[in-house]
Amino acid sequence: MNKLTVLRRKIDKIDEKIANLLRKRAEKVIEIKKLKKSKKLPVTDYNREREILDKLENDYEKAIFKKILLESRKIQKKDR
Repeated sequence: MNKLTVLRRKIDKIDEKIANLLRKRAEKVIEIKKLKKSKKLPVTDYNREREILDKLENDYEKAIFKKILLESRKIQKKDR
């Protein structure tokens, strides 16, 4: 097996873990959606989003998390 194949298989395992974590995150987003709705809170909390982004180390991570936050907002807005 060549080195490229080995590295790709390692990435595949990491991707599987990331996908599982994203599913778990989405479950928590749905819980937050219900709580915010019951308390009549807005979907978007810019201070919270800034806290999340400020913890990240580089533009690569920030770009990915901006997309995660966008998709989380979509989940919260759905059927609201």
